Amino acid sequence: MVLGPITEYEGQVKEFFKYLETQHVDGIVVAGGNGTLVETVTGILRKENTTFSRKVPVGVIPVGETNMRMLDAAMAVVKGSTEKLDVLKIEGDGGKTTYALCGLQAGVYRDARGRASKYWYLGPLKHRFTYLRSSFGLWPPVMHGKLEYTEARDTDIPVKKAAEKFIEEKPAQQSRSFVMSILGIFSGHFRSKMQKAEAEEDEVEVEYTNTHTVDTNLESLEITISTGYQTQERKGISLGLAPANISKTHFISEGWRRISEPIWKMDWDTNSQVPCRRVKLEPEVNPEKESWYNIDGEQFEAMPIEVTLLKNKLKFFKCQTQPS
Repeated sequence: MVLGPITEYEGQVKEFFKYLETQHVDGIVVAGGNGTLVETVTGILRKENTTFSRKVPVGVIPVGETNMRMLDAAMAVVKGSTEKLDVLKIEGDGGKTTYALCGLQAGVYRDARGRASKYWYLGPLKHRFTYLRSSFGLWPPVMHGKLEYTEARDTDIPVKKAAEKFIEEKPAQQSRSFVMSILGIFSGHFRSKMQKAEAEEDEVEVEYTNTHTVDTNLESLEITISTGYQTQERKGISLGLAPANISKTHFISEGWRRISEPIWKMDWDTNSQVPCRRVKLEPEVNPEKESWYNIDGEQFEAMPIEVTLLKNKLKFFKCQTQPS
C-alpha cells in the first residue's frame, strides 16, 4: 500500500507520481475533484513504465458529492471490477502535455460558465444570469483559427505494432517476518482478484493508412474534442462544432439547459459531431483578452494544440451506475 500526499498546491500530484516507485503498487485511489483526477492521469501517463499505466487500476472517490456516490465509488474499489478507458493526449506549445478522460471545450458556452462565479451576489441565479450577460455586446462571438483533423472512416486501414514493454527490475528477495508474510498473502489475493476478470494480453498500438485529412478555417461558437465515452462512441476522437450563426435566444436557452449537466460533459447533441483520429487546433488569441480551455472541468490557457487518442490506455475501477 502507498499513502500519497494531502495536496497543498497545484501540480503536487504530478510531482508525487514522478518519484513513485511502482513495483509494489496494486491500485491507486484518488480522493478529490476534477483537478486532482486530471493531475493523477497526467502523472501516471508521464511515467516511462507503460505496463504500470495499463495494468494498475485507478479508483476515484468524488469528494464533495453525495454520500451515496462516494459509497458507490468506494465499493467499486472493494469489488475490484475494472474497465479500460480511452485517454486524450493533448500536446501544446513548448512540450506542454496533459491528458484527459472526457475532453476539451472552448468557446462562448465555456466562457459564460467560467464567469458565473463573478456574479456570486446573485446566489443560485448567477448560473442563469451569466448566459444573459454573455449575450450583450457584439454578436455572435465566433471563434476563429485554423483547424486540421484526420477523419475516422471505415475505409481506414489499421496497422498494428507491438507496444514497447517496460521491464522493471525486481528487488532482491529478503527474509520477512511472519506478520509481513501474512500481509503479503492478502496483498497477492487482492491483486489476483483484480486481474481475474482479464486475461493478460500483449498491448498493441494501432496506426492507420489510407486516411483523409481536412484542413480548414475555424468559425464556430464552440468546439469540443472528446473521447466519445459519454455517448458510447468509441471509433475515435469526437470533434464537436457549434454553428456560428445561432441567435441570442437559442444561446441563452441552450446555456440554461446545460446548467444541470456536469462541467466535464462535452458531447452536446446541438453540435455537429465528426469522428476523428487526430485533431490540430490553432485558435486566434486576442492578447488583450484571456482565452481558456475547459479540460475535464479544469481551466487551461488556450494555445495551439494537437490531440490524439490513446485507446484502452488506463484501467479504472468500474462504478456501477445507480438508478435514479
